[in-house]
Amino acid sequence: MKYTLLQIVQAVLSKAEDDPVNSIDDTEASEMASERAREEYFDLVDDAEWPHLNTVTSLTSLSDVTQPTILEIPSSVVLMDYEEVIQYDITETGDTRSTYRDLMYMEPGDFLRYIRTRDDSASNVTKYTGYNSIPLLIITDKMPTYWTSFDDKYIVCDSYHSITESTLQGSKTTVKAKKVPVWTHEDSFYPDLPENLFSTYLSKVTTKYFLYHTQKFNQLDLQESQSGKARQKRKGTKTKGRGKPKQYGRNVR
Repeated sequence: MKYTLLQIVQAVLSKAEDDPVNSIDDTEASEMASERAREEYFDLVDDAEWPHLNTVTSLTSLSDVTQPTILEIPSSVVLMDYEEVIQYDITETGDTRSTYRDLMYMEPGDFLRYIRTRDDSASNVTKYTGYNSIPLLIITDKMPTYWTSFDDKYIVCDSYHSITESTLQGSKTTVKAKKVPVWTHEDSFYPDLPENLFSTYLSKVTTKYFLYHTQKFNQLDLQESQSGKARQKRKGTKTKGRGKPKQYGRNVR
């Protein structure tokens, strides 16, 4: 069974023996309960691997010729994993068929060491200042192979093909990601989570409300919230590719 935000707040206040309300904004206590509901919801989402939040999308182009290999992660999603989740259309000018490549993730330190072995006096290498004024040595005559992220907002690739495109194009990327749900502060709002987790979620909200605002807790709610979190982890769909050894030596075009 699903519950609206108002029903969740009413249930929490009832267990705390606080005054009943008809709206989440009726009293200070109801506003506090609503805030605890929001916090616990996003705690669940952060840990969750619910299939209904999975999506396939594209990165966002910067279209900045001074930073040609940087793309932005849309604010509406988070990347699910750093193993083979980004694919790029590497079709070059003159090709007669479309070709796609899985871009391989490198840890930031490994990525910097890798690109800094390049000779910036070579005609096919350009040096530009990327994220946080970090100098990057980028190959200009080859479609990207590797990527990294220094801040989980932008991704940086190791190369681009300047004859084909002046910068990497977000529209040429395919990304497996998790949607970031929207929270609405309204009585009729239904938190977007699996129906079988609502009782666990309600117990977690109740426990946090008791701990924050009454300096005590309900043992049954605490047990339910803990066992529910364990069930969630057991039932979560693991992202394919997580934990694979890095394959920097794979043959690529």
